[in-house]
This record gives sequence, structure tokens and C-alpha cells, in this order.
Amino acid sequence: ELVVQAILRGMRAGVSVNEPWLVLNGAVLAWNTYLPIMHQHRYCELHRVLIPAVDLLLQLNGPEINGSLVCIMAEAAAKSLEHTLLLSLLLPPRQSTKAADSKAAPAAPASKSGQRGTGKSGTPPTPPTALEPLPTYRYGHTHGYEVL
Repeated sequence: ELVVQAILRGMRAGVSVNEPWLVLNGAVLAWNTYLPIMHQHRYCELHRVLIPAVDLLLQLNGPEINGSLVCIMAEAAAKSLEHTLLLSLLLPPRQSTKAADSKAAPAAPASKSGQRGTGKSGTPPTPPTALEPLPTYRYGHTHGYEVL
């Protein structure tokens, strides 16, 4: 997550000071950093970096644009959006932690002060993190649907 923020911060700085080489270097750094993930066809994990990076690349104009870099980044960004959509449609929905906690254990009765208990362990449930592990997919292997 920090790597994504640092790359995008550098690319935004390049756009703001009109230094296209900063934007291009940031895009190349993102590409090289996440290339192993792309080789594993795990594009859905990359939309946080690919979509903003392509937006920043498209803000460049003139002879400094690297057309092939923009095209491969845009293709990978499109794949990341497509995979994210397919996984959200085809994987079973996740229950929210609140719903899961209410099914797991009934809430404690209200105390005399009017406050309710927080559940079995006494601690509030933690929300899911943004970087939850995704199911692994192998090239050429399907789970009842085609993986693009």
C-alpha cells in the first residue's frame, strides 16, 4: 500500500511541475514492480495503482508521450477492472462482520447504564482490510466459469 502511494505521489508531482519524465518513470516503476502479479493473472489486485497511473499518463501531451507504455498500462488497467467485476459477480458474497457477529452470538443484554455489550469476546469486531487475500487462480484452470 505504501509503495502504491509513493509511486502515485511521484507521478502526481511530475504532472504538477510539468516534468513528464517523472510520470513516465513512475509508470515504468509500477509496471516493473507489479509485473510478477500480472504474470500470475491477478489483475484485480492492481486496480488501485493501474487506474490512477493511466489517468496520470493520459495527462501528458506532446512528444514526451510513450505510446507503447500508455497502451500496455491501459490494457492492464482494463484487465484489472474486468477481473474485479468478474470476481465480484462470480464469487459468493461475503457477509459483513456485523451480520456474522450477530449470527455467531447474540448481543449481550443492555446494562443498567443503557450500553449494550460488544459480543462474545468483549471487543468490537474489526472491519475487513482492503488487502484481503484473494483466491488463487492458475492459468488454464476454471472454477465453473472462464477466467479471462
